[in-house]
Amino acid sequence: IRDRWKHYWDTERQWRTTSRLSVMMSRDNGSGYFDYERALFREQVRWKNGEWTISAGARLGWYRYLRQKIGAENRYRSYALLDCRAERMLGRYWMLFAAGEHEWSDSNDPRDNYQSWQVSTGIGVEY
Repeated sequence: IRDRWKHYWDTERQWRTTSRLSVMMSRDNGSGYFDYERALFREQVRWKNGEWTISAGARLGWYRYLRQKIGAENRYRSYALLDCRAERMLGRYWMLFAAGEHEWSDSNDPRDNYQSWQVSTGIGVEY
């Protein structure tokens, strides 16, 4: 099940929010060891004006594994992610961009507990 709602907040369509909610069940075709259920919520705000586009978002996710055990309970994992991105168009096809994201993961499996930063910048092309 997946649903997305986009809304423009001004008549020039510069400000937009996007909300997304999805629920997924994944089943392997074998023992079921990799079967899980996932819920995801994402919210993004974007501003676009001429050559500039700036966006920021947040994502929350929950996984529940049906057959994997951590001690006596089923394995679970939840995460939160914040991201932001700035783009500047250079002509019709080329762009400069900078982006960053921070993720937190929590689980009853100690190997799934972490925090991470990712930062990138570069030149892109869109046809």
